[in-house]
Amino acid sequence: MTTPATAAVYPGTCLFEGTNLSEGRGTTQPFEIVGAPYIDARFAPSLAELALPGVHFRDLRYVPTFHKHAGRPLRGVQLHITDREVFAPVRTAVAMLATLRRLYPDSFAWRTEDGGAEGTGHRRFIDLLWGSDRLRRAVDAGDDPLPLCDPPAPPGRWAGDDVLLYA
Repeated sequence: MTTPATAAVYPGTCLFEGTNLSEGRGTTQPFEIVGAPYIDARFAPSLAELALPGVHFRDLRYVPTFHKHAGRPLRGVQLHITDREVFAPVRTAVAMLATLRRLYPDSFAWRTEDGGAEGTGHRRFIDLLWGSDRLRRAVDAGDDPLPLCDPPAPPGRWAGDDVLLYA
């Protein structure tokens, strides 16, 4: 990783490796920028409306020199970290994925393990990155995927706690 900013965003933006978006490989800012040929002027303002903590989304255009969409003009966003103390990289990326599916339902797609497009019968790479299919299914269904980013609830009281002899 070339910069501290790349290291800060990577835990979240690595999820874009499981999509048909460029995650900025082939640029000087890998994982700090994401984009695709189908993204338009709606994306950055839609992300800004989410008011995610510690990050500002800069609209940008770029041409990656290698990897996904090499040599093609892309539009997308740069994640500019404004406060590392409150920035949540995974929550931010998950919100971005949900926004992409909502804005570009006919263009946004999940990649398969072998790098192919959605619908080829192979497992989706995002499921491997996330550890299950729950994120993909929530995004595809239009459900709010952000609760998937919450830590598990601490163990609560078990209904039989009051009758245990050695609690």
